[in-house]
Amino acid sequence: MLNEDLDSYSRIDLDLIEELKFALEDGLPDLFRIFLDDAPKRVDIIKKAIAEENYNEVRKAGHTLSGGGATFGAGKLAKLCEKISIACKNNCDKDTLLDIVANLEKELHELSKELVVILNELEG
Repeated sequence: MLNEDLDSYSRIDLDLIEELKFALEDGLPDLFRIFLDDAPKRVDIIKKAIAEENYNEVRKAGHTLSGGGATFGAGKLAKLCEKISIACKNNCDKDTLLDIVANLEKELHELSKELVVILNELEG
């Protein structure tokens, strides 16, 4: 499970974004901004909790981040958060967790770039 390929998961579900545009109307940009502001903080919490070996906090922050990403259909982000949770439950070593977090940070960076493009289009 930890070595599972992420290529089959979506970075962002554009169909879901279209549904959110319809459902939230003018509220969607605010939702994007909240996620873009909060997500890096969650990653920082995860890294700090790993350093402190507080794996319950790691799982909790990962779950919160996954839920936020699920709003946009961020399948790769959700899968990486799931891998973090599984690694914590299986008592994986810190290096394994930090490798997953490094991938999570890369994915979050790419996801954030796409969300900013969509946000700019919405506010255009």
